[in-house]
Amino acid sequence: MVKKILVIISFIFSLNLNAQIPKLKDIQHIKESKIIVGLTSNSELNTALKEVVSSIWNLSEIKSFLPLKSALSKASKDESLFVLYLGSTETESFKFGPKGYPVEYRYISKGKFLGFSKGGKRPLMKSFIPSYDNIIPKESIAQGVKFVQEVFKTMIENNLKNGLKAISEFENNGKDLKNKTLYIPEGWVDSKLTEEQIEKYYGSKFEIVSYQKWKEAILTKKAGIAYVILIPIPVGGQYLYQHQICDAETDTFYAVIQPKAGVSLNGVNMSKSNTGLINKKNIKNYNKVLAD
Repeated sequence: MVKKILVIISFIFSLNLNAQIPKLKDIQHIKESKIIVGLTSNSELNTALKEVVSSIWNLSEIKSFLPLKSALSKASKDESLFVLYLGSTETESFKFGPKGYPVEYRYISKGKFLGFSKGGKRPLMKSFIPSYDNIIPKESIAQGVKFVQEVFKTMIENNLKNGLKAISEFENNGKDLKNKTLYIPEGWVDSKLTEEQIEKYYGSKFEIVSYQKWKEAILTKKAGIAYVILIPIPVGGQYLYQHQICDAETDTFYAVIQPKAGVSLNGVNMSKSNTGLINKKNIKNYNKVLAD
């Protein structure tokens, strides 16, 4: 019975974690298709979404910008249409509480994502993105659009049957990271991690920069710069922090690094390096990308 419960828990965990993984059969003709950008009820956010998608998306034609409900409805009736949009989700932990106590509790984790849909209830792909106090900054939208596009391009160019294989393929770009300066945003650096330690464990050029300088590199496509961004993925009432290393100018992904996580009857068990900050273990993982 315990084994059966663990299998169910593992399935749910995998489903939440890999909900953003597309299949080649669903997107292989995307270059001949058209994109509708689904708009929110927030005019300021819509402006940012329009600007970002228009400046980054080049895999297929952008047909129009419509309210999300209308966009999804159109795409569901026309095989040549897909929808890019911003969405949100949340996950819960198992119930817990003192024995015999009438109240039970759950941990809840929420997240924002850039979705890619054919008009159905579930998107074909979710690219989770950082948000702050329910605000989605422009650079986060940019990262979501880049990730979706680069996964699709890699799948199509290499005839890969799903997005997981495309993400693994990013590792082949790692050797080119040696020629870039890696921007590390200072606000995400663990207080125990020193610049001297980074120099010791990361075998190439880097700079610890302000959030503003990091953000500008992303939005202006600064040449010669790679950057790391932490992506919070809500899983079982917790967050798994994915580390993406990307080229600011070309949008090339050098790596997608994900800490280990497992499941038990007590819920999701995260790696000690999964702190939401950049620590020594993470830097060592970045260095492995250089050697690939």
